[in-house]
Amino acid sequence: MKILKTILPCAALIFFSTSAYSECPCKSAPSAITQESLTNEVANTTGEFSVPFGFIAVGTERDPKLNLPKRIKHVGTGYELILVSGGEYWMGSPEGMGMNDEHPQHKVRLSPFWIGKTEVTYRHFNSAPLPRQMLQRGRDDYPVTNLEWSDADRWCKLSGMRLPTEAEWELSS
Repeated sequence: MKILKTILPCAALIFFSTSAYSECPCKSAPSAITQESLTNEVANTTGEFSVPFGFIAVGTERDPKLNLPKRIKHVGTGYELILVSGGEYWMGSPEGMGMNDEHPQHKVRLSPFWIGKTEVTYRHFNSAPLPRQMLQRGRDDYPVTNLEWSDADRWCKLSGMRLPTEAEWELSS
């Protein structure tokens, strides 16, 4: 079983739309997230994007094009996320460069999303109602380590988020 060395540096995210997956030959969208559930989570009654349920805006700074807060915080865990505007970029490496699994290089278009500002800490992780807590005395503000992927995924789902895709990870790094 794979162990993550750190739980998701730039951990979890909230994603606006699955449209990017139809144009990206990379990994597919997680099956637990559907277009309908995403729309219900992030669209208000006028169909415009808004801060998802369970999150609050941090500060007053907004993205001028999207009119969304640049930072939001999960109410239950205090975990903070930053807005990535999305867009189009090249993913992978040109022929003759990079690793074998980075080919072919291709264009990817991503919708806007929020992604974790920092790694998930023990304090954030233990704030979610998980069956087991990760206890590390004096390390509340340190990143969670030695965590199974399934536990990271469960934490994200319980907190109204999910793990980022490879494309989202690359764009946000």
